[in-house]
Amino acid sequence: MKTTLIIALSLCCQIASAQYTKLMDFAGGVSGESPWNTSLVYDGTFLYGLTQFGGQNNAGIVFKIKPNGSAFTNLYDFSVSSRCV
Repeated sequence: MKTTLIIALSLCCQIASAQYTKLMDFAGGVSGESPWNTSLVYDGTFLYGLTQFGGQNNAGIVFKIKPNGSAFTNLYDFSVSSRCV
């Protein structure tokens, strides 16, 4: 019983200490601003997501980026009439 508890606590501590890496600053403009609060979609090569603002019309964008932070691409600029809210 004690061994099981120690192993479980050890695993929890390892999970809790996971490291995160910032891939992109969404500071507005072409790269978008305020990433949408949804999960990113991963296709095995790229992560895909949305922003609420930024892009050519300041109405948000659809983007893709590699998990290492490289190859950011703005795939689509929303217009004001098509903006996700």
